[in-house]
Amino acid sequence: MKNLKGLYLSEAAIKELPSSIGHLQALENLDLSGCEDLESLVSICNLSSLQTLNVNNCQKLEGILMLDLGGDLCSLRSLHVTCHVLKSGVIWSNGHFSSLKTLNPQCGQREEEILDHISPLSSLVELSVRNSSLMEREILSDSFRLSLLQVLSLRNLHPLKWGILSYISHQSSLVELSLSKCNLMEVGIPHDIRNLSSLLSLSLSNCNLMEGEILNHIWQLSSLEKLSLDRNHFSSLPAGISQLSNLKGLKLSHCKNLLQIPELPSSVQFLDAHWSDGISSRPSVPPIRSLINCFKSELIPV
Repeated sequence: MKNLKGLYLSEAAIKELPSSIGHLQALENLDLSGCEDLESLVSICNLSSLQTLNVNNCQKLEGILMLDLGGDLCSLRSLHVTCHVLKSGVIWSNGHFSSLKTLNPQCGQREEEILDHISPLSSLVELSVRNSSLMEREILSDSFRLSLLQVLSLRNLHPLKWGILSYISHQSSLVELSLSKCNLMEVGIPHDIRNLSSLLSLSLSNCNLMEGEILNHIWQLSSLEKLSLDRNHFSSLPAGISQLSNLKGLKLSHCKNLLQIPELPSSVQFLDAHWSDGISSRPSVPPIRSLINCFKSELIPV
């Protein structure tokens, strides 16, 4: 099957891939996630068209030895990997993955030492970091030269340090930002978040948000189209939400203390406020003009 572009072997009981996989010169996507017995990836060294590699939760895989594999994987654009596989920095050696655009490292608390070996990833467009202390080692510092970063997802980071938020607020290239399950009440949202002039999507789901200025700065993001504030603790939203003239989707589900919603921008097409108990007991809100606009519009995914 020399024209095969996608091969999905998630959770397969294999120790290694057959050498014949090297004949799949058109292969672009290889998913080996959850292959707990997988011990080697040497056979993928000739997959010159490979763009996406997923080796998350491959517990017996000691390392992707790029020094042995040579430079044939230089077309790789997306890497999903458990941090223990990023062995002693060999994965980054000799400029390998200089074209990597998406990095999704799944790391434990004791695996942040891999950052000592990571070279600048100047082409990185998308970065996702969850459940780890990687961010405490300033992966977003200028030394990593993430000037092209467009999509950033940080999840379940406690605490989320002020320095990280300050750095994020100066990433003018960001289009999507998610800080789900990051406690923002301890650090607040920096006022210079308005620098994110290109931001189209923002998720602050389950961030322990309350009333006050912590929410006020969001309304300065004039380009914002999608906003997720679900599972937070505020009882109202600032009236400034009406200034988001490009807003199309708003998620307020499971905001159990929410009592009212101010007038929404006429651009809103999607509103999700289910399981927000206070709202359900107040039939007069949100304003009827906002709801009429939602009913007339085509629903969009958020």
